[in-house]
Amino acid sequence: MIIDDSWSPGYGTWTFDRSRFPNPGEMTRKLAEWGCPVMLWIVPFVSPDSATFRHLRQRDLLVRGSDGQVAIRPWWNGHSALLDVTDAAAVDWLNERLAALISEHGVAGFKFDGGDFRDYRVGDITTEPTDPAGQCAAWARIGERYTFNEFRSGWKMGGRALSERLHDKPPVWGVGGLGSIIPESIAQGLIGHAFICPDMVGGGDLERFTPGTPWTRNSSCATRSARRSSR
Repeated sequence: MIIDDSWSPGYGTWTFDRSRFPNPGEMTRKLAEWGCPVMLWIVPFVSPDSATFRHLRQRDLLVRGSDGQVAIRPWWNGHSALLDVTDAAAVDWLNERLAALISEHGVAGFKFDGGDFRDYRVGDITTEPTDPAGQCAAWARIGERYTFNEFRSGWKMGGRALSERLHDKPPVWGVGGLGSIIPESIAQGLIGHAFICPDMVGGGDLERFTPGTPWTRNSSCATRSARRSSR
């Protein structure tokens, strides 16, 4: 079972929000007993104006833009700084927090979201000089130490023990939706990605549930089409 966004008090502050999860250790233990090891969602982003941000900035563990200032980048949940995952000290900092979640609360692994090429820029100042592809690859390499992992993005990660996610799918039965999961999984396997998942039930394309989108307006038509194609 993967607990997605909002289990923590802020991005980069990887501890349970006790107002939402008052007893996380008991929760993960019970779920594991039921055969559902728990994974937690994380991203390489750090909420600005947080204690975590100030700590990491003081240690120079955040990506800086070409102007030398800590980069604050837009992503689907706002604007955040980015952990410099080319820096061994930054990776150690993150792994220490993830190890605490495993040892203290029985968490089994992590869903590593974000880290797309679009999150980085040519000219970013990082400990190991690289480009957006290199930063994406550095984020993916962190997951190799965790038996339970899932990745949205990676670069030249074929043949590694990583669960690579398919592109988000709309909640429809046919081509482009659930009907594409098996052929796309086979294709990924053929190019070296042996461990694959389609993200959340229905494929994770949450924008399709927004009122007024073609999917919500034409849901009855989509249902009839799906029924015809299944005959």
